[in-house]
Amino acid sequence: MSPEQIAEGFANRMSVARRRLGLSQRKVAALMDVDPSFVNHLEAGRRLPSLPNLYALAKLLNVKPKDLLP
Repeated sequence: MSPEQIAEGFANRMSVARRRLGLSQRKVAALMDVDPSFVNHLEAGRRLPSLPNLYALAKLLNVKPKDLLP
């Protein structure tokens, strides 16, 4: 699996989990205390989170970290 495929898979899974909870990207950013552009970059597949951010996102989205990975 290429880095681009990993980023795209992560982006899709994160977006689905976020929307399932009815959260906006801005709300996720506020709850994580990060810039909204960071969340946008994650969901656009332009960035991948660090391990601490992956775990924080998973907790916030009520999923296991592995559920966000393709």
